[in-house]
Amino acid sequence: MRRNRLFCGTSILVIGVIAVNLLFVLQLFKIQDSRMDMMEATFIRERNARDETSMTQQRPGSDPTVRHSTVRDTTVKDPAVGGPTVNNNDRNNNVTIPTNHDDENPNLSHKVRTAQSWAKPSEKVLEQSLVLGSRRKSSGFLTIGIPTVQRETEHYLSQTLDSLISKSSPKERSDVVIVILLADFEEKKRSNLKKMIQEKYSSYLENGFIQVIQVPLSFYPPLENLKSNYKDSKTRVYWRSKQCVDFAFMFFYGSSLSEYYLQIEDDVYTVNGYLAAIRAFIKEKSNIQWASLEFSAIGFIGKLFHAYDLDKLATLAMIFYEDQPVDWIFRYFKDLNAQHKNLVRNPSIFQHKGFQSSLKEKDSKKLVDKSFVDDDQVEFVSADNPSGTVYSNIEAFEKYLPQLSYKNTTEFFWGKKPQKDDDVVLVFDKPTQITRLVIATGSSQHPADILQDAAVEVSPELIHSGNAAVLPKCSTFVEVGQFSHGRVELEMEKIFTPRVACLRIHVKDSQKQWAIIRQIAIWVPH
Repeated sequence: MRRNRLFCGTSILVIGVIAVNLLFVLQLFKIQDSRMDMMEATFIRERNARDETSMTQQRPGSDPTVRHSTVRDTTVKDPAVGGPTVNNNDRNNNVTIPTNHDDENPNLSHKVRTAQSWAKPSEKVLEQSLVLGSRRKSSGFLTIGIPTVQRETEHYLSQTLDSLISKSSPKERSDVVIVILLADFEEKKRSNLKKMIQEKYSSYLENGFIQVIQVPLSFYPPLENLKSNYKDSKTRVYWRSKQCVDFAFMFFYGSSLSEYYLQIEDDVYTVNGYLAAIRAFIKEKSNIQWASLEFSAIGFIGKLFHAYDLDKLATLAMIFYEDQPVDWIFRYFKDLNAQHKNLVRNPSIFQHKGFQSSLKEKDSKKLVDKSFVDDDQVEFVSADNPSGTVYSNIEAFEKYLPQLSYKNTTEFFWGKKPQKDDDVVLVFDKPTQITRLVIATGSSQHPADILQDAAVEVSPELIHSGNAAVLPKCSTFVEVGQFSHGRVELEMEKIFTPRVACLRIHVKDSQKQWAIIRQIAIWVPH
């Protein structure tokens, strides 16, 4: 009996030991399976990372609008940006979009990109993006960012630059930088804008006041198969997504140039003392924490940031480039920085003037900031202007020909860089007695384009007629007045009483600034 109980006890003990060993073995298998799963997951992550790296390396050589595609190694250095690569097939502005393999699987349309995709470019890349002008050695007070594209017919950029220049002093400009971003993909359009800027603003490029940049193609994330939020058209989604990326690059570039950064558009004008107004508003708000101050109530015009915040704002724009318009991202940025109220200066100091949007399908209705007060309204006076013909050896810009200076309309003669001894000659059909004379240069949109050093002369006799290539020849000219601040007003009946056959504007010193002769107004006896 005792032996049976002992045998049973021994059997139970053995079974228990075996069970424990089995459980241990099963646990080992479970751990091993877990390790295998972890190894497999790690392998997949590493493989995906290699694939992502491969695609990132290929992307500079491909069209920036393509999400994923197989690209041949036919890339060359792009001299326009000092290094980023472009596809040889795109050299003639014929951008070919290869087949997008994501279309085969809709689940791949919005892959999550790595943090590297929206990282700040290296300092070398930022320096290479500068295509005109030079960086200043020390940082200043303010950087003004202006993204621009070439419109179909309008030329807004020069008007904006003229306003910024003429409404500020040389001392103020020494502490300010204007950064212009050429946002067109087409090289021809970029070249047109660069040529205009070089011709008209060479002195400002030389001293670092104006810097012109363009975004390396390798910086752009995919611009195809984008999310269609808010029921926007594909064209609009592409336009606003690219705009987010362009702005982000500007923010990255401007983050080290000055203490503050101001974003405006390329079709605005400002008021006298705008820089002093910005300084005063910053000082007024110095007792509170703010992420942005606003100097216009519309769009992304006149938005001011601390330079140290620009990298964060740029990163936010890159992360959500296909999800939100850039001006909405700006609003979210303020909220994220605990600024829940708009801090807008009133009156505003920037007014939007453009009718033609960079997006063709966008409503061309002019946006007006109702809080803006214009300090430079121009009135055209009524004059007799007896018939005559205007000649000039100053090169005219496009359709702005010399004869337009002698019409009682808002049209004008726009000349490129008047040189010493250049002339504008008005020949009357019949010699005319003049009682009063007013010649106005510059305009409300181009206030800096004035004749800086010139005189008004008259002659009583025409000797030889002129033509488009040769100025007319008149007898000895008599100087009757000089320009002051781009304008001359003369009571001629007190200065020169004989009849006048030729009236001449004579340039006494060369200037780099272009000149607009807005109106030659002449009164005769009645």
